[in-house]
Amino acid sequence: MKYLIDSDTLIRAKNDFYPFDSVPAFWTWLERLNETEVVFSIDKVKQELMDEGDQLSNWVKMHGAFFLKTDGSNTQKALRDVAAWIVYHERYSESAKNTFLSCADYRLIGHAIALGATVITFEKDEPAAVERIKIPSVCKQFNIPCGNLWKLRKEYPSKFVME
Repeated sequence: MKYLIDSDTLIRAKNDFYPFDSVPAFWTWLERLNETEVVFSIDKVKQELMDEGDQLSNWVKMHGAFFLKTDGSNTQKALRDVAAWIVYHERYSESAKNTFLSCADYRLIGHAIALGATVITFEKDEPAAVERIKIPSVCKQFNIPCGNLWKLRKEYPSKFVME
């Protein structure tokens, strides 16, 4: 199984759970899962994270292989399908549709469809939401498995021990 991680998961890991200076083993764990072709993210997430000018953006710069290109034909077909569903879905506002179609989440889901990957995000499905399209809502529509970082940690456990 392949996993694709969204921007927010990496940002929250850095800020809330696994800061680089106190839990570097988490980042090594991610790197090892990437080396074994289990965990990735995508080029658009990389682009979003590079703009921060912090430790995470430095990590992103050093781990280019972690971020897959999303220009393949299977991904492009999936993106067309996702865009069609979004555009014709009456529940969401035009603003929500435009925002979603211009962000990394859209490309992340398209690439997950093309790869048959699970999406890792902390977002939750909100069926009543009209002003923001959530990753789990779109994944549900396209039968893409979706979970959070804790699901990934359970699937690939590792101990982050203190020195």
